Amino acid sequence: MGREPDTAPLLDLVRRFLRDGSHARRLRRELRALGNPTRVVDLLEAERPRWAALGKLLAHERGEVRLAAAALFLVVLPPTGEHFLHARVRGVDRALARALGDASPAVRRVALTLISHATRGVSARLLDALDDRDPEARRAALDAVARLRPRGAIARLRPLLQDEQPAVRRAAASALGRLGARTAVPRLIAMTRDRDAGCASAAISALGAIGDARAFDALRARIGRGREGAALALGMLGDPRALDVLTRLARDEGSSAKLQREAVAGLMHLADPRSRALLISLIDDPQRVRFVRMQAARALARIDDAPSREFLRECLAEGGERGYDVARGLSTYGGEWSAEANDVVSRYEGWDAD
Repeated sequence: MGREPDTAPLLDLVRRFLRDGSHARRLRRELRALGNPTRVVDLLEAERPRWAALGKLLAHERGEVRLAAAALFLVVLPPTGEHFLHARVRGVDRALARALGDASPAVRRVALTLISHATRGVSARLLDALDDRDPEARRAALDAVARLRPRGAIARLRPLLQDEQPAVRRAAASALGRLGARTAVPRLIAMTRDRDAGCASAAISALGAIGDARAFDALRARIGRGREGAALALGMLGDPRALDVLTRLARDEGSSAKLQREAVAGLMHLADPRSRALLISLIDDPQRVRFVRMQAARALARIDDAPSREFLRECLAEGGERGYDVARGLSTYGGEWSAEANDVVSRYEGWDAD
């Protein structure tokens, strides 16, 4: 767990490092120890005249200096993903582009992390990083490509679905899903049978995100075979054929509670009024597991027709176990339901019918 930073010594260390690259190892150690670097980031704003040195230090001849410079970049990367140094450090794009070819895998990984959040100025070099000999660097490059969407990315990503490293195959599937890569659908369908369960699940999720009906048969075949997410992905396709499949799964008391919930989540994505009666019956059934009933409430809210809204408001007004489960489900749904549902949840705070 990180500690509250003692800012004065750390700032002095940063100044000395920016001056000549000294104390690099100690600086990295101090930066790793930070829990929440917000206070340090605010204070570093006063050091703007010295930031021009940071780009040069990222290309320093000593590897430990390059690592410390990269670590310092990461500390000032705010949650918004907008790199506040980018506009102030001269040559930052060139420095990061050089870092992609660094001899140290750690420097290359950090550079890719920075690029994925910070800049579009190195897109051409970014695609070359997909061929990095370090698996972790390839994985970081995949995340950066999915964020920045450089031209020609999908064609370069598809071969990585057959990478020798499972972590890289998983990252490639995820990136293709985020990019909505319909041309990758046949390869992703094949990957649903990958020997690595995580890879198969990543391919299933990607197919759901892409939403191409060609994946219907493959996803239906994976349901209940140890491949998580197949029922949800089936609903995400938006294919009307999924309604009967998901309805049977959600109704079947022989299905696991986890699979029932996943099927109801798939029905939520379909938002077909024909599933309304089933969803109401799930909420009315006190024998159903709580999180199935909560998911059914969200699915009814997604249908958003008059009978569904009337039923949900009746449950919230009535309270009790049913009303509490509906409120718990709707409290995270957003929109008009959140405030009303949160009010019911707060009235039952600390109460658990189970």
